[in-house]
Amino acid sequence: MELSTDLLANVTFREQWRGYSPDQVDEFLERLGVAIAELKERVAAAERKAVEAEAANDQDEIMRTLVLAQRTASAAVDEARQDAAHIVAEAEAAKADRIREADEAAEGRLAESEATAEARLADVESSTSARIAEVEASTSARIAEVEEAATARLADAEATAAAMLTAAEVRLAELEEEIARRE
Repeated sequence: MELSTDLLANVTFREQWRGYSPDQVDEFLERLGVAIAELKERVAAAERKAVEAEAANDQDEIMRTLVLAQRTASAAVDEARQDAAHIVAEAEAAKADRIREADEAAEGRLAESEATAEARLADVESSTSARIAEVEASTSARIAEVEEAATARLADAEATAAAMLTAAEVRLAELEEEIARRE
């Protein structure tokens, strides 16, 4: 792939959360495109000088021109690399700041949620304890009522059974007398 100012002007990147700043990337690409255009112009100029020097069979001029072109190209590349490193460092610092801020915000929300949950749990425990006490008191009273009613019914049943037994014994005695008279 050949680097050109058109390629740098039209290149696109996918945006991602916590990625590099699109404005900074665009600015860097624009500066890099200008630097490449200048570099290409310098190289073209150097090549033209080289052709002219070659035509004149001036080997020293060609060598000086090529060395100058190489130095110019190296300087432009070094400058572009320094700019790129600076932009990347700034983006990394901004990314670290955003991550730290997000972590702090998340910790604050977590602490708030925990406090709310603990307060709700305390309310539920309190109302549950009160309801349990009410149910226990109500149940104890109902058990006492049932025991009292059961005791009264048992006493009635015993009295009825005793009366029936007495009546049966009386009837048995009557029947035994009647049998004895008939014999």
